[in-house]
Amino acid sequence: MEAVGRLRRGCRDGQRLSCPLAGSLFIAEILFGTLMLASLGPVVISAVIALLLTQFLNGGAAPLYHVVLQQNLSALHYGLMLATGLLAGLCGPLFIWLMDYSHRGFVKLKLTPPWQLALGGLIVGGLSLITPAVWGNGYSVVQSYLQMPPSGVLLAGVFLCKLLAVLASSGSGAPGGVFTPTLFVGLAMGMLFASVSGLWLPGNEEMAMMIGLTGMAAFLAATTHAPIMSTLMICEMTGQYALLPGLLITCVVASVLSRTLRRDSIYRHHVAEHV
Repeated sequence: MEAVGRLRRGCRDGQRLSCPLAGSLFIAEILFGTLMLASLGPVVISAVIALLLTQFLNGGAAPLYHVVLQQNLSALHYGLMLATGLLAGLCGPLFIWLMDYSHRGFVKLKLTPPWQLALGGLIVGGLSLITPAVWGNGYSVVQSYLQMPPSGVLLAGVFLCKLLAVLASSGSGAPGGVFTPTLFVGLAMGMLFASVSGLWLPGNEEMAMMIGLTGMAAFLAATTHAPIMSTLMICEMTGQYALLPGLLITCVVASVLSRTLRRDSIYRHHVAEHV
């Protein structure tokens, strides 16, 4: 039954995000802990079938996020991507620690589950009065920022509110997952890094978008310890396969650094604290 549940999760992730390969590797790297064909094969077949059926019913296929990048990658770009990976490798363990700290804080309140969830909802509701961008899993916000990057000040404010909302909802035990919020945190981290580095200049929004995508992949790798899945996930979600070599190196660096600083990934930590 456990294996069937994992297969179902792989199918759902691959179909929902239009990422059959990355969805399969999500199951293989994180849940199975191996890329052996015996484990990966059934998941790949299931995810591809689910995706093809969804595309047939929807009348076509399109990347989850619509991104237009026209820059040719140079040594400078690869250097910036690597720097983003190092930053993500440091921020990933910090993010997991913050989630653990938030959960322990809610536990210390000794509230019954309904009141604990209510408190988490109250915090998220209060943050939504500041910016509605904290609502949902962050998909619409990520899409809008990839189309038109906001100013650094606005992005920093939304990033802080969204981070607090994720910590409140996760710490209170509210169901909803941390995958897509992790993508938003990575995007914001990358774009803020571009802004602070002076790369976010008028007419240079494309550079911020590229570093933002790199941040998404690297932060996902740093929190899941699954660099191959993270690389393919961003490429499949955006259609930007030109970034594949740089993203792969970046994600490996982020994953290795994060694993060195903290042994558990976000999913192993999330399961352990709710057992």
